[in-house]
Amino acid sequence: MFFSFMCHASMLPIYAELRKPSLPRMQKVAAISILNVLLLYLTSATLGYLTFYNRVESELLLTYSLYNPDDPLIVISRLMVIICVMLSVPLLHYPARKTIILSMFPNPDQFFWWRHILVMVGVLSVSVVFVLFVPNIRDIFGIAGATSSASLLAIFPSAFFIRLTGKDATPSVRSEYSGRRKIVSLYSASVTLVTNL
Repeated sequence: MFFSFMCHASMLPIYAELRKPSLPRMQKVAAISILNVLLLYLTSATLGYLTFYNRVESELLLTYSLYNPDDPLIVISRLMVIICVMLSVPLLHYPARKTIILSMFPNPDQFFWWRHILVMVGVLSVSVVFVLFVPNIRDIFGIAGATSSASLLAIFPSAFFIRLTGKDATPSVRSEYSGRRKIVSLYSASVTLVTNL
């Protein structure tokens, strides 16, 4: 779920680059992409298991590197991963910077160099600190998975429901959903409490 939201940053540019942009064409692109990723991960997981059985580390490439660090294919694979990460950081940096500016600064529509550079340095500094001080990527996935799954499955839908049926809704919607709003509020509060424990 965490990585699916990272992919949302690429959806609008991809949609804009389609020859004749439409929803069915975009769904076809998404389906082909998901199928390719599924086949790639399934192949690497199967080959990793068949090579190391239950001794696979949290990163498959790290397991191969421990087994034979001087193999040219492993060195090339590590180089390709580094290139992939280097090219994906700018794609993810733009929406992160834009979100921070829209949610934390007044007048987000006006461009200020100092704000742009401050947010850029902040985001990149946090990324570098994570890379240097977190020894295992499993820890990052655990934290991101725990927070994003609770948010995506319970907290955000509840908050959206409460917002959409609140004071700005039509009187008929408010009267129809008033009982459900109380239940959803209790559910969201309980999930938030449980995930914070």
